[in-house]
Amino acid sequence: MNEVSAITAPTLIVAAAMEKIGHANAYREMSQRIAGSKLLYYDTTAHNICDGYATRCIEDLMTFLKKHP
Repeated sequence: MNEVSAITAPTLIVAAAMEKIGHANAYREMSQRIAGSKLLYYDTTAHNICDGYATRCIEDLMTFLKKHP
């Protein structure tokens, strides 16, 4: 976590809102430490979000990339 502030590229963070592995608030802290990042929460407990929400992940990623060419 101490090193994520060195990330300078536009960063999309997708997190499970009801995380059961670790702490969901870690994603908020990560977002605060990465300048210009965007944090999206999906209403799920699933840890592997891209498997369960593939279409939504792609749509959110494409929206993010359009804003950060």
